[in-house]
Formats: sequence, C-alpha cells, structure tokens
Amino acid sequence: MIRRLTSWIAAAGFLVVTVCACSTRQTRSSRTEEKTIAPITSQNNAPGRELATSQGHYVIIYSTQPAPIPLNQPFTMHVQVLDSSRAPVGNDVELQVDGRMPHHRHGMNTQPQVTRQSQGVFRVEGMLFHMPGRWELYFDISSGGRTERAQDVVMLE
Repeated sequence: MIRRLTSWIAAAGFLVVTVCACSTRQTRSSRTEEKTIAPITSQNNAPGRELATSQGHYVIIYSTQPAPIPLNQPFTMHVQVLDSSRAPVGNDVELQVDGRMPHHRHGMNTQPQVTRQSQGVFRVEGMLFHMPGRWELYFDISSGGRTERAQDVVMLE
C-alpha cells in the first residue's frame, strides 16, 4: 500500500515538473520572438513594421488599413520592398503574401491579391483573419530564381 502511494506521488511530481519546464520554454521563446521585431514608421509616415528576409537580402516595411488588423473583417496592406542597402528594388522583384495559423494547421479563407503600385511598392487586398489567435504573415520575395521569406506574428483577440 505504501509502495503504491509512493509511486503515485513520484508520478505526480514528475508530471508537475515536466509541465512547468515545458511552459517555461514556451514563454521564453515567445518573448524572444517579440523582441526581434520593432515597430517603425514607413516612408509614407504611416505606422508600420519592418522585417528582414531570411537571407537578409531584402527589407520589408508594411502597414495595414485599418490598423490594427480587425478580426473577421477584410484589411488591405501597403508593402514596400527594399534591398539590404535600403534602396527600392527593381521591377523584376515579385511579392506574394499569405497568412496562416500554424497551430491550427490552416490559413485564410481568402486569396490575397498583390498589385505593384510602383518600383518596390505593393498593395495587398483580400486579407482576412477569420478567427482569434496567433496568425503568421508570410512575405515571399522572388527575383532571379531566388525566393526569400520575411514573416511576422499577429495576435488577434
């Protein structure tokens, strides 16, 4: 009887330690993620965000209309793509934008439309985050057979 009780106490203790360790790791990684992306003002003086691509060849500055991003309502994005020296990119650069909820394993119910407005400046229409939670925005920049991604995290409540 005492042996069974000791086994139950040991198992419960192991479970508590495991849960605490996992939640601590998750909290640390999300704090680190939030620190890497700082708010900025885009060249048109609208509040925006600045992101670097995975390989560091491009910088993305984007803003949304309306801001902040609304829940279950369409929004538009203004996206500027710069090279690493912060010069506007050429017309050979293509941009694709998508939003996904990786924890739910699905994306948006809409297909965004990207339109070039001028050299390195794009308008993205048809964005809609249909449910609350953690969304990831993906900006894929393609040129000369190479694609690089910048991404941002958006929390909707």
